[in-house]
Amino acid sequence: NNTVLTSLINANSPMVFDETMLGALKVYSRHNQACIVTPFILAGAMSPVTVAGTLTQVLAEVLAGASFTQL
Repeated sequence: NNTVLTSLINANSPMVFDETMLGALKVYSRHNQACIVTPFILAGAMSPVTVAGTLTQVLAEVLAGASFTQL
């Protein structure tokens, strides 16, 4: 029940998790290891230009990753 490894899971914005990241997330979740879900966003290029729009997208991607972890 102790965390031995921590994994960094990246979302390719907008809202895309590739097979490698999802596979790692499944394995780490199955073995109760820590995962840090982070989106890769460049405001204006991969998200809206506004701060509010970018933060909304960041939250959506992080919550999608966290929800997948709980499945």
